[in-house]
Amino acid sequence: MEVEIVNLEEESIAFIPHEGEPADVGDTAIKFDLWRFETGYSPIKESNSYGIFVTDPDEVGDKGFRFDIGGSVSHAVPENYYDVRNGVIAGGRYAKARHTGSYETLSKTFREFIDDWLPASGESRTEEPCFFHYVVLPGAVQHVDDIVTDIYVPLKAIEEIT
Repeated sequence: MEVEIVNLEEESIAFIPHEGEPADVGDTAIKFDLWRFETGYSPIKESNSYGIFVTDPDEVGDKGFRFDIGGSVSHAVPENYYDVRNGVIAGGRYAKARHTGSYETLSKTFREFIDDWLPASGESRTEEPCFFHYVVLPGAVQHVDDIVTDIYVPLKAIEEIT
């Protein structure tokens, strides 16, 4: 697995929380996309798209799972029918790995990143959530192998490690 350490600036996002079964995240993503189309606040083609792990299903089980679906915005969004909220992707140091291909194998890549690369790297995670940046979405490609997702793991600052 190829991993690079990057520094990100804080980014304003709008997000919709998904709580419950991981298998139902797609339904929440459809609601978020409908909100995007209806309002134009976070246009899919011009905005970053994110999936944010508020909880890890391996730690809390499926019923306690929380995953936010989000997109970058240039200004705060008003209250709305879809329960889309304002939030941020925290700035700071991150380890970034790229996954190409189907979302069906994305969790395997994520687990390898967290369970294998992170302990071997000597780096330490912060309490901020890990997130996916959906670089190339399924609707933009003809073949599933062309989907691109970057996985970000928040890292402690170098001063905190030494």
